[in-house]
Amino acid sequence: MTQVRATTRCAAVALLALAGLGARAHAQDFTTGLPPALCAGLSGGRDVAPSVALEHGLPGDGRPAIEASFTSWLGVPGLTTRALAAGIGFGTVRAACGVSRTGVEPFGWDAAGAALGAVGERAGAAVRAIGRREDDGETHPRAVTGAEVGAGAWVRAGAGARVWAEAPQVWTRGSPPPLPRSLAIGVVVESDGVAAWLQRTSPARALEATGQHEGGIAVDMGPARVWLEARERPLRAAFGLQAAIRGVAVRVRAEAHPVLGETVTIVVGTARGGAR
Repeated sequence: MTQVRATTRCAAVALLALAGLGARAHAQDFTTGLPPALCAGLSGGRDVAPSVALEHGLPGDGRPAIEASFTSWLGVPGLTTRALAAGIGFGTVRAACGVSRTGVEPFGWDAAGAALGAVGERAGAAVRAIGRREDDGETHPRAVTGAEVGAGAWVRAGAGARVWAEAPQVWTRGSPPPLPRSLAIGVVVESDGVAAWLQRTSPARALEATGQHEGGIAVDMGPARVWLEARERPLRAAFGLQAAIRGVAVRVRAEAHPVLGETVTIVVGTARGGAR
């Protein structure tokens, strides 16, 4: 039995290492399927996504919202994340919370998160906290095994321009997070329903000498929005689509990897503005 458990844990480590190659700088607990540049506050507040505050520390527009998401990582059987998030606002205050499950027993984990922030006319900021419980009943019986705290902020940089920064793991405790995440800074420019952005993420691991760049472009098409993303190290692309009908929003994002499989995220939640 001990040998089987050890083999299982080795397999879990290998899977998470592969996941790190394909989803670097993006957490596995509350994947939004939405680039930070297109989040509420950064793109006119069109998108209502409470998971954005939980993952990036970027506060939303305050409308009550709830969403459920499913992510399949790199096409690896069993390596999936299911999450439920909710958010609300009171005046300038923004709050969000959520729960998620990644992987399958005996080497998955559960996570719970909360975010609290504030939004003004020209800027917004929030603090996020995530706690995890690994599937290890012998060592950690129903207890939190790891935690992380971070923050994010955005500010207007002129008409149609926003600058944002996120540092999701300013403080960590216990078991290391499944993926290391470091400081990221980006800028987005939007005009006439077209948005373009560029982001740089600093090295997330001690042995890394350079960071990572990514960018994209999005186009509004009536009740829908489509976007393309590009990332380096390794060079890969992603495609996203969001449509809102009668108060319900559906987001789908697919990212291809040159060596590993595809990562696909599907999100269903409340939408801003009702029917369109």
